[in-house]
Amino acid sequence: MPRALEIDPRMGMAGDMFVAALIAAGADEHAIVEAARAGADALGGGEITIERAEHDGLPAARLRVSLPNQPDHVHEPEAREDLSCSIEAVGLREHYAAFAQRALEILLEAERVAHSAEHLGDRPELVFIGVAHPPYKHHAPAQAQMAEDKPDAFWIDIYEPYVAGLDKLDTFSHVIVLSYLHLSSGWRLHVRPPWLKDGKRQTVGLFASRSPNRPNPIGLTVTELRRIEGNRIYTGPLDLFDGTPIIDIKPCISSVDQVPEASNGWLEGTDIDEHLRHHRHELEHGHHHHSHHHRHHGGHAVLHEAQDILIDLLGAATALQSLDVDLSHVTCLHPVCVGKGTIKTASHGELKVPPPRLKARRRMWTRSRCDEPC
Repeated sequence: MPRALEIDPRMGMAGDMFVAALIAAGADEHAIVEAARAGADALGGGEITIERAEHDGLPAARLRVSLPNQPDHVHEPEAREDLSCSIEAVGLREHYAAFAQRALEILLEAERVAHSAEHLGDRPELVFIGVAHPPYKHHAPAQAQMAEDKPDAFWIDIYEPYVAGLDKLDTFSHVIVLSYLHLSSGWRLHVRPPWLKDGKRQTVGLFASRSPNRPNPIGLTVTELRRIEGNRIYTGPLDLFDGTPIIDIKPCISSVDQVPEASNGWLEGTDIDEHLRHHRHELEHGHHHHSHHHRHHGGHAVLHEAQDILIDLLGAATALQSLDVDLSHVTCLHPVCVGKGTIKTASHGELKVPPPRLKARRRMWTRSRCDEPC
């Protein structure tokens, strides 16, 4: 006879915790491990084991998952395909297969939200990774500014948390520096740059100018990289004032950035270097066939921690099937605890709590038959 299921998510609702709870409730361990392995095998393999324990005199289970070959991400079509193949391999019945597929769609929706501007608000915050130190002082008279390029006259200090990101940057001869023009004061869509033509200044559109006063005051400078000492990057001339915050640094690649004198750094001699050269000179060439885990699909969601998710979905669906749970009689006893504040994530940077995926899970339970909105 089908069983009803009551869930109390006051301590949260992690997928592996849910599966372990169903195991403790009597679900078939062997079937769950086989289903979890099918999810892991779809994306490179892994090891899944279950440990039995007791908590306050009650039976408990611990699901241990080791995923040495987990891919960085999987695109939406592959995630659906991998789940469908795994469902078929495991032999899930119709309703439980639909549960897993529906949960995947909700998580994909959450990934789309996480990669959209929705969670950033109207004014996303920029992270400053360092500060520029050119010889130009904002309050000094123009005639006192040091215009010539003297040795070590220009440098950028990178803040300590980001210094490791400089690894191998010194293999390039030029860099692209993105800065925040903090002295910008208002903007107009038409400006009059100081350059003369036929003795007169022209009025041009803002985006046809290099005015520092812009809706988003972002500066971009291509300059020579002379050397790196610790957290300090010595550069060629920077068209910035001393103290300008730096928001990003990228290598300038001659193959694509149309700076012929720039080197290709550590890319020199690699297959991508040759590939970019063909693009730059519009030469006929082929493209590598990437594994199905890394194919590009414009506009599709990208599923992070894909193995974890497939394991959780297949394990949960199999456990529910093993217990013969009637999915039309699942009751959420308490709103899901989702927390507040902010959290730093590996995939999406800093997000507000609850992050998009938790919001999506809360919507999933709301659309289920819950005694209280979750």
